[in-house]
Amino acid sequence: MATDAQLCLSCYLGTQPLVNRAKDAGVPLLQNSSAGRLFDAAAAALGLCDTNTYEGQCAATVEQAARRASGAYLFDPACTPRELLEEMQCQKADVPALALGLHHWLARWILNQAQAYRRSTVVLSGGCFTNQILTRCTADLLRRNGYTVYTACKVPPGDGALALGQAYISALEE
Repeated sequence: MATDAQLCLSCYLGTQPLVNRAKDAGVPLLQNSSAGRLFDAAAAALGLCDTNTYEGQCAATVEQAARRASGAYLFDPACTPRELLEEMQCQKADVPALALGLHHWLARWILNQAQAYRRSTVVLSGGCFTNQILTRCTADLLRRNGYTVYTACKVPPGDGALALGQAYISALEE
């Protein structure tokens, strides 16, 4: 797990020297990430937190900042995570609005994925959904667009819930 939010930010922005050396050397790299690492990078871009001293610390600082917002910054829904983070770095004037805007952008991205995969039911799980703003914003947007939404209520939404859901689906298929 990357605990350094600045490392996450530099990987998203393509400024991480180790990654760039690997690319230059022709090492095949797979691009992937998680919402947690995006929130870590956002915390660094917004100057909120540079290092997780416990799991989810940087993400929690972004959620706390979003709670102070009087309105959300409107990011282009078509922008990439890299473009979003670059814009955050340039628009630091209203950090709470940018933090809330990240939540809205991610909720819209999740809706776009549900639409792309033509699903009518969406399960919101994973550590990022301990974030109440993200969970509420995403669930509300999905429901307004006709989706059935499930969230964790009897188990925490982190990796344990993901594993439990995978085990359940596997049992159904047997």
